[in-house]
Amino acid sequence: MTIEQNRKWWDDYAWPQDGEEWSEAWGGAWAQWHWCIRPRIAQWLPARRLVEIAFGHGRWTHFLCHESEYMIGVDVSEQCAQYCRASFVNLRRNVTFRVCDGKTLPGISDSYADFAFSFDSLVHADAGVIAAYLKELARVLNPGATAFIHHSNIGTYPGAPNPGARSPDMTAALFAQFAQEAGVPCVLQECITWGKGPELRDCLSTIRKGPPLRAGHPTIADHGFMEDAQRIKEIAPYYATA
Repeated sequence: MTIEQNRKWWDDYAWPQDGEEWSEAWGGAWAQWHWCIRPRIAQWLPARRLVEIAFGHGRWTHFLCHESEYMIGVDVSEQCAQYCRASFVNLRRNVTFRVCDGKTLPGISDSYADFAFSFDSLVHADAGVIAAYLKELARVLNPGATAFIHHSNIGTYPGAPNPGARSPDMTAALFAQFAQEAGVPCVLQECITWGKGPELRDCLSTIRKGPPLRAGHPTIADHGFMEDAQRIKEIAPYYATA
């Protein structure tokens, strides 16, 4: 989707469960965060200063704000920003929500962030948006800092079903190229299944600001990602109530 399509979609979306509807496969956002997402980024948390791109109704902000001293969230949707400002108003931690133009990170100073994060949002962003955000991340990340970005890989499968409106012009390889050109090369990419079907339609890319740590980077083909979600849904509730 274009930036304007994204903005209109999320401004008009009813948010019936404030984003929990997209964590159903894992048994909810709590289980998805603690059993699926956080283990992948644990080595970079807590982070003193953190940036979240495309926060929506704060599904991951609830967890990230407790992993940082200062946090800035950016989103194209004014409705989402207003909701989160009201939702997090009593939070003691320093969290700021800003509306962006879909390509830049406004009001965030150079070398501000120790970690940046985006999950289950930029899969809808086209190649031009991803390239622009990577250039901005190269600006706002501290030297040696990392970012974890969930994006589309559906472009690897021309003509494949795309029920989740993934950006058809994005691939893991193209993301790695953009990241290298921006000066935030990939250190790891995990191509994953999402929803039904065998295609690795999404990718979890970890980037680092600075010179490459090695020639190339590991790329994982995770065909069991959704099977893991089912196991998490079955097991996590027992630990949540123990």
